[in-house]
Amino acid sequence: MSRPTLSDDQRDALLNTSRLSFVESAPGSGKTTVAVERFGVLHHARSDRSEPRGIISVSFARSATAELRIRAAARWGTRSLHLPNRVTTMDGLHRCVVEFLLLTELITWPGDVKRPQVIDSWARQRGATPIRPSGRQNQRWELGLNGTTLAADYRQVDSPCWGMPYKNKTDWVQNLVDGVCTHDEIRQIVGAALGSRDLRAQIDAYLSRTYHHLIVDEVFDLNGLDALLVRRCIESGMAVTLVGDPWQALYEWRGARPDMVHKLLQDYPFDHYPVPDSFRFKTDETIELARSLRAGDPVTIPSAAAEPDVVLAAEWDHIPASGPDAIPVSFGQLDCQADASIALLLDVVTQARLGVSALGQVEAARCLRRESDAIDLGEALTQLRDPSIPLGDVMETLRAATKVDGKRKPALPAKRLPSRLARLELLRQWLLNERAYIPGFTFHQAKGKEWPHVHLALDDASVAALTQGLNSNNEDHRKIYVGATRGIFSTQLRSL
Repeated sequence: MSRPTLSDDQRDALLNTSRLSFVESAPGSGKTTVAVERFGVLHHARSDRSEPRGIISVSFARSATAELRIRAAARWGTRSLHLPNRVTTMDGLHRCVVEFLLLTELITWPGDVKRPQVIDSWARQRGATPIRPSGRQNQRWELGLNGTTLAADYRQVDSPCWGMPYKNKTDWVQNLVDGVCTHDEIRQIVGAALGSRDLRAQIDAYLSRTYHHLIVDEVFDLNGLDALLVRRCIESGMAVTLVGDPWQALYEWRGARPDMVHKLLQDYPFDHYPVPDSFRFKTDETIELARSLRAGDPVTIPSAAAEPDVVLAAEWDHIPASGPDAIPVSFGQLDCQADASIALLLDVVTQARLGVSALGQVEAARCLRRESDAIDLGEALTQLRDPSIPLGDVMETLRAATKVDGKRKPALPAKRLPSRLARLELLRQWLLNERAYIPGFTFHQAKGKEWPHVHLALDDASVAALTQGLNSNNEDHRKIYVGATRGIFSTQLRSL
């Protein structure tokens, strides 16, 4: 990988010698480039002074972490990624802390497990059920500490998740004894350990002797526990570089706490390195749009005229509502096994009409407990292409083809049937109608990406927010901001 051309602001940010630095990077300003260059500069500075400790660089999504790792290897060589250095997710850092506590026997896991196997979710695991804060079933088994031994606590959840209800404690405990848990259990252990003065001191000592510098990419995606762990890194004497943009904090629904990042910046003497200049925008139109949005000025986006490369929206269902030529690359979260089977059909459609894979195929296959290439969708597709066959019949054929464990048809609660049939109707229309189609992404899916020409599918409330000026403290406004700053040459508006 050739050496990138850097602006003065980028160079100042990546070469800074501050123990605590905050790099505020606007859309298209090369945030990932700065993070990768910063990692390499620190790596070589560490080597020069024979520093035995490593640099740990973290992000939140596995895709973002993989991008950091690939680019660091290409720029600085694969040796830069070897221990003691580490590039991982924030969940990976939490896991490192838990494994340290287990390996040093500061805490004890059921069955004396030292390195647990971490899965993404309890979804579809034996004994697990959806848990919702407002539902009748709103509690689940979670981990706490009884002295230095992990113990079971039955707690109410504060966001929708999967878990084991009271009567299924045996299933949950057996998974733990087998060494299996989710990221939730890892975080529960870290939270409990940080609440213990003795364990907190041990964690501080572990961090300070293992790493001399922490780089946090997309820092405004930190949740409360993440922010506490960053505080421990600071308190333990580590140097810390935070990289991010308060205007692009989108994950409050998933527990992100931008306010806690602002509190970190207030509580510790971080030096601020703004990187405001963008390499993305290539026309006066997109340059002025980005400036006005960030300044909170009233903005009017011109109505759609030219053919776009992509349609972006706050919700996936806004994408087909914006026009018959737009196909979303995802139908959103998989709330049941029938959703997983429909997601497999969507992948067939996006491959045929857009030449790209639909998102969430790994999750769909996991939900159905089968490899996606072992599922025969041929009959369901044939029926979908025949408008004379009722969609209810197509659904039954699809469910039969995707039987879970070869025995049970994918679950489909009755109250969800109309909305899922509506998805099949969309798939039917896209298969039957020959035309040029455009891929659609939600604002969350579009974060970090760019396209030459972008159409935004906005509802009346979002258009009104633009005409009044956006506020970075409002998450809905930040979503609009992210969507409206993806276009390189043009950004135009589709009405819903």
